[in-house]
Amino acid sequence: ETAAPNRIYYYRLRTVDFDGYTELSDIISVQTGELGELNVFSVYPNPVIEGNAFVSLSSENEGIGELILYTDTGIKLLHKEIYLPSQEILKIELETSALPSGFYTLLIKQERNIAKTSMVIVR
Repeated sequence: ETAAPNRIYYYRLRTVDFDGYTELSDIISVQTGELGELNVFSVYPNPVIEGNAFVSLSSENEGIGELILYTDTGIKLLHKEIYLPSQEILKIELETSALPSGFYTLLIKQERNIAKTSMVIVR
């Protein structure tokens, strides 16, 4: 679920045991803040046939972010911290030689901002 900025969301969990007993949790609220812009411009080459892939991205806010690579079945293959300069295009090289052919999802996270793109590897 993607949360809109500057809103309050209310959540309550309902649990159901195997014997059918149902219980509701207390209601909690979550306040979202103002979001900056985080953009993945491109992953290239895409599809990756040989060599490595490159990701170009930018952020409105300077700071530490995360780069996370998942398989099409949701298995996390890579998780590393990256430094995102403000208002500049950052180019990141992804080592792909050990990855098999397939469809991959790349997430870039910075605070509450998330950018998502896809990458295909063909060997």
